[in-house]
Amino acid sequence: MFNQFAWDLYLSSGGKEVAAMFERNLQGEFSEEYIEKICEFHKAYCPSKSVNRTIFNNLSALLKDYRLQQVMFYLEEDTYTIEDALETLYNEIDADEHESFQKNFKFFSSWLEYFSTVLSMQLPELFVPYYFVYNFNVVQKICDEFGMKLPSIPFKKDYEGRF
Repeated sequence: MFNQFAWDLYLSSGGKEVAAMFERNLQGEFSEEYIEKICEFHKAYCPSKSVNRTIFNNLSALLKDYRLQQVMFYLEEDTYTIEDALETLYNEIDADEHESFQKNFKFFSSWLEYFSTVLSMQLPELFVPYYFVYNFNVVQKICDEFGMKLPSIPFKKDYEGRF
């Protein structure tokens, strides 16, 4: 499912430093430098200062919570599937927010960088952080380049499915 040749080519053309930065930060060294690098990457594809500021703020909030050991949710020691982990996250959000699927999805979406980074730190074998707000076309291009198939996207009004 993954084009190993394209990945090896990426690594040999300077991508090793970027891959090492992701690995370090998502395995315990989450830092300001990581946040700055993510924001720098995002600015290359999204000129919106408010979107970039939101990403910076969400990741900075995570860094603060991470340092204080107050991350919004923790997955208990267990074996998870992607669906189980997302259901656990949804239940945590719903317990705090007590809202409709639509409002819970909106809350999740507004903190997507935070939640996806936490998931990738807690379950790296299942999740990668998602930093492509308003740039799904970039995700599609990356997946095409590396020969990865994306799941179909639920309809816009299917908030539970989109979550």
